[in-house]
Amino acid sequence: MDQYHLVGLIFIATVYTVFIVKLTMFLVDVHEDKKCFRVLFILDRLEDIVARLEKLITPDHEADKGILFIVEDGVKKEMKAMLLREDQLHDRECSVAFAADDGVAAPVDGAPKWSTTNEAVAFMEVDPADGFKAKLKFTNVEGSFKVRCLGDADRGPGVEDVLAESETIDVLFRKASQGFITIGN
Repeated sequence: MDQYHLVGLIFIATVYTVFIVKLTMFLVDVHEDKKCFRVLFILDRLEDIVARLEKLITPDHEADKGILFIVEDGVKKEMKAMLLREDQLHDRECSVAFAADDGVAAPVDGAPKWSTTNEAVAFMEVDPADGFKAKLKFTNVEGSFKVRCLGDADRGPGVEDVLAESETIDVLFRKASQGFITIGN
């Protein structure tokens, strides 16, 4: 819960408290039908106001995009295009976050599905404890691929796919381009 939601909830609690105190004071001397009708009208208006406030402070964000992260040298950063040589092909930790179009974090239904576009070059091993994390593993084959993570933005019974996709990752092996001869004494 962020600070705006907290402030909104405190405001709603304050409005409820003030209203209950005033209503209690008002009901102490209620004897006429007109005053009872007035109390019901006030209650109806207050419910309408509170419903509008709750809608404002708890927007229903749905995931519209995903962002992939990778851990490089112990630092978590957004996954960008990479060029990797054979000596750089070690397992790499990846994670995903989903957000609405406005950039606010948004949940997805269940664990997302990880994959690569070329499993002959690299594949994903999902963390069994946390489906939002996976290891990128290499097969020691040259080629290009992208990492993909697919989430379900529809938190109900339906399915609304939201895709997080990396930029292209190229795996290149060094090839001999020259030779050196050593002649002994």
